[in-house]
Amino acid sequence: LVSFAGPALVFEDEGEYRTAAAARAARRDMAVEDYLGMLTARFVPHGTPDRAHEAIERMAAVGVGRYYVQEYAHLDAVDLDAMAVVFDALSAS
Repeated sequence: LVSFAGPALVFEDEGEYRTAAAARAARRDMAVEDYLGMLTARFVPHGTPDRAHEAIERMAAVGVGRYYVQEYAHLDAVDLDAMAVVFDALSAS
């Protein structure tokens, strides 16, 4: 069993996703498309739930059986509603 851990950038709609992606890209001094390309290249689930689930399917195709979502925030700052969107997207079959 191969396990993989990393972040996820999943939002219910494209507008929320693009806003969050732009903010994260800006924090890294990157263009949004470059940032999104980096996420794709690194198999990071991102986008709307359907697109994020596609990343999980790509990982499974190369042998990853388990993906651990890492949230880089203090526990009291974690948005549990947002994490529920991530978990729903990644566990959809």
